Amino acid sequence: MAWFKIIGTFFGLMALLKPIVFHLFPWDENAFLQKAYSEQRPVWAFPVAIIGVALVGWTWVMECITRHPRTIFITIIFSLTVIKALLLLVRYESFQKWVQNMTRRNKGRSVFIMDIGIGVLGLAVLAWTFFML
Repeated sequence: MAWFKIIGTFFGLMALLKPIVFHLFPWDENAFLQKAYSEQRPVWAFPVAIIGVALVGWTWVMECITRHPRTIFITIIFSLTVIKALLLLVRYESFQKWVQNMTRRNKGRSVFIMDIGIGVLGLAVLAWTFFML
């Protein structure tokens, strides 16, 4: 159960604070995303993706071991991050083009709208972690 509180708190805080840091402080998120996901796969992409897949795998192992009925929400939400990890590993070029198009379209408004959703999701994960687990 402690594992789910740890990843729920970490994941929720990251998702909640990311939009705040990128939009309230003087920071150009679009330029950062374009630089972070350059045309050539960055060296950090492979190890980060492998660690992400391993953490999701370990979360499923813990889900099967603990069998607590209220941890499945955290497990499923955390498992959705594996989609990005797999795209970084297998189809980086298409992921990079999607990021570049998203940052250029509507002057990055798509990024802002997505960040609002990420912040709300982070708040929901934190609430679930603190009040339901």
